[in-house]
Amino acid sequence: ANLPTANPLRPTIAGGSDMYLAKLSSSADRLLFSTYLGGSGNDDCDYGKTLAVDGAGGAYVIGISFSNNFPLGGTSVQPT
Repeated sequence: ANLPTANPLRPTIAGGSDMYLAKLSSSADRLLFSTYLGGSGNDDCDYGKTLAVDGAGGAYVIGISFSNNFPLGGTSVQPT
């Protein structure tokens, strides 16, 4: 619950268990971006499993969520 955030999409944990995503500088001495990802489910319900980054720097998080209000991006494969 006390991991640092920088320009976060979600600055705090929203439910029982959320994912955490961070981007460090190339020398790993600065936190460039970090955020919690998850919905407000109270059980341990949001898990990050895999992360992929494309050539343009876009990040894709693959995981499992049982929260009914997990924040989705505009290109979600399964929006509900």
